[in-house]
Amino acid sequence: MAYQRLTAAKVRTAGPGVYPDGLGLYLCVSDSGSKSWIYRFSWQGRRPEMGLGSLIDVSLADAREAALEARRQVKAGINPIDAKRASKSAGVAGKTFGDAADAFFAAKQSEYSNAKYREMTRLALTRTVAAIRPLPVDRVDTEAVLSVLRPLWLETPKTARRVREKIEAVLDYASVHKLREGDNPARWRGHLEHLLPRHDKRANGHHAALPYKDAPGFFAQLGGVEGVAPRALEFTILTAARTGKPSEHNGRSSISTKSCG
Repeated sequence: MAYQRLTAAKVRTAGPGVYPDGLGLYLCVSDSGSKSWIYRFSWQGRRPEMGLGSLIDVSLADAREAALEARRQVKAGINPIDAKRASKSAGVAGKTFGDAADAFFAAKQSEYSNAKYREMTRLALTRTVAAIRPLPVDRVDTEAVLSVLRPLWLETPKTARRVREKIEAVLDYASVHKLREGDNPARWRGHLEHLLPRHDKRANGHHAALPYKDAPGFFAQLGGVEGVAPRALEFTILTAARTGKPSEHNGRSSISTKSCG
C-alpha cells in the first residue's frame, strides 16, 4: 500500500467518504461534512479501528505521527486502543477534586469583577471544601458532597447554598474536561432537594420588634439624642419607610401604582 496518498488540499476539499493515506491511516468524512482520523490495524485476527481525533484538532501531519506511534505499539505486541485507555485512566486517576477546583477558579476568576466575591469563591473552593479536595474528582459522590454541606446547611444557609453551587460548577467543569462521567451529585433539582431540608425563605429572620405600647416612651427618649442617626430613625418611625433598597424587596417600589395616574 502506498504511503501518504493524501495532501492538504485533498483533506480540505474531500466530500463524504473514507480516504486512505496508507499504512492504516484513514480520513473519514461524514455526510454532514465533519472530518476525523482513524487508524485500522490487525490484532488477533480482527481489524479494530482506533480514533485519532477530529481534523479540527488533529492535522494531517499530527495524524500521521499518531498512526506511526500506534504501529510501533502493535509491532511491540501492545494494543494501541488499550494503551490509550490506560493512559487516559491514569490521567484521570491523578486528578483530585482540589485540582479540578483550582483549574475551575483559574479559568473563571477573570469573570469575577468584584474582588470580594472573587475571594469568597476562592475560600469556598479551598477552605470550605477542604475535606473533599484530596478525593479523586471522578470519585466524588453524593455522600462526599453531603459531608461538606450538612454542617453548614442549617447553621449558615446562605453560605451552604453558595458552596453547593460552587461544588456543582466544579464537577460540571470536570465532566466537560472528561475527568469524570455520570450525573452531578451536587445537583439540587431532582437530587439533593430530596436529601436536604429546604431553607425557609425567612431563614435570616426579622429584626426584633419593639412592643407597640413602649413606642411612645422610646420616641420621646429618641428626641433627646443628638445626631443624624436618631433623626433618620425618627423619620423611619413616622413614615413607616423601609430601610432597604427597592431590589431587596423583590424589585417593587414602595410607591403605590395609584399615584401613577
